[in-house]
Amino acid sequence: DLARQRRVVDAFLAAARDGDFEGLCAWLAPDASFHLDLGQATHPAAAVSGAEAVARQMLQGAKSFLPYSRPVLVNGAPGRLVGDPRQPRGVAGFTVAGDRVVRVDVIANPDKLKDIALDEFDGPDEFSGPDADGADPFGDSELREHLRAHHGLGDPAPEPPVPHTPDHHD
Repeated sequence: DLARQRRVVDAFLAAARDGDFEGLCAWLAPDASFHLDLGQATHPAAAVSGAEAVARQMLQGAKSFLPYSRPVLVNGAPGRLVGDPRQPRGVAGFTVAGDRVVRVDVIANPDKLKDIALDEFDGPDEFSGPDADGADPFGDSELREHLRAHHGLGDPAPEPPVPHTPDHHD
């Protein structure tokens, strides 16, 4: 039921906010997955799987994302929203099975955001900060860059260093 899912997601997010790696792992299914879609050709959609890998991703971005988000229902399931529901900047959706989070989807792809069904969540929220009223602390590209930088997913492979050869003048 939705109330149970919300309790699981809230406990999971509390662990992320508090930097509690073991707590995050306890709320994740062993085969949990994390999916990030920023909607940029240079940063294609990416995913990690396994409770520890997902917990690491959550720890990298949760403290900076949670204060600017508010609870919503994403396609009928618990989630978080950055921005206005009519023009979301980013959405995090959580799939819960039993008492564990099995999938986390973070989407900041404008092409996909328009197709996500968002419903307001009526209830207390301990994670929202002063900007959760719909004010967007990030612009479109700033949010995508912020998520990319904090989650490190979708980054192209770094270019190998070019050896430096000093100029010799005889």
